[in-house]
Amino acid sequence: GIPSHGRLYVGYSSGVITYIDIYQGFEEKEFVTTPHNLTGLTGVDSGVFAMNGNDLYSSRALYTYDGTGNLADRWNFQTDWSAEYVWDPVYRRIYHLRDHWSPNDIRYMEIHPDLRVGDVVDSPYHGQIEFHHPVRVSPSGKLIAIGTGRVFNESLQSVDNLATGYVDAVWVGRFLYTVASTIAGSSRVGWASGAGLDSVGYVSVDGEPLAILHVPQGVVVVTDVAGIPQFTLLDTRLGLPVGHEELAGILIVFLGIWRLRSMRSISAFR
Repeated sequence: GIPSHGRLYVGYSSGVITYIDIYQGFEEKEFVTTPHNLTGLTGVDSGVFAMNGNDLYSSRALYTYDGTGNLADRWNFQTDWSAEYVWDPVYRRIYHLRDHWSPNDIRYMEIHPDLRVGDVVDSPYHGQIEFHHPVRVSPSGKLIAIGTGRVFNESLQSVDNLATGYVDAVWVGRFLYTVASTIAGSSRVGWASGAGLDSVGYVSVDGEPLAILHVPQGVVVVTDVAGIPQFTLLDTRLGLPVGHEELAGILIVFLGIWRLRSMRSISAFR
């Protein structure tokens, strides 16, 4: 959903970060410029977390800025580039994978209320588990799913496996909705719930999966049908399609862009 501050942050590879205040029109406004290339971006409270670096193998630094653009913290990194950084407001953590480091791993960084970086914690699995994006944190912060279907608890202990991996997933209360590819070239939307994330049901949707989004009416599954994005709305109470819109549905597109901003760091750049 859209944070209470109502800002959509946009990062450019040049290091420029801008924002759009959706409650005050859709004008893009300058926020801050980081010293080097941007390689990662996510919202943290009313501010942002930004990863900086010239390339994947150079020295990198992370920055946190408050909502007015003031620098809150700076920290040098050597090995922590990730394709996405996911904010958990409950435990005040940023989860990410270590994408260009072998073996890969999942870790989190604690972010204090003043936006200074605290402890950095890895999982205990170094080469024992396969890691893939995207990372999806439950509303309670107690369960963290990754693209392979593996589920961790808040201590980064592996506690479960979903029936399949996924291209994208979204939590709706205690339910985790996932979308995955099928051999037939369609998308399989499944949902699971409970402490063990037991499978509850699934439904097929036309097209190759791109994303799944939560909206007040249910979940929207975004698929690629012959090169054209299709948006299918599913009723979360029944798991049944209740309609779909083409790309011209500007409201759904905006919600999709907003969600993609937090899904993958690359979507925050242009």
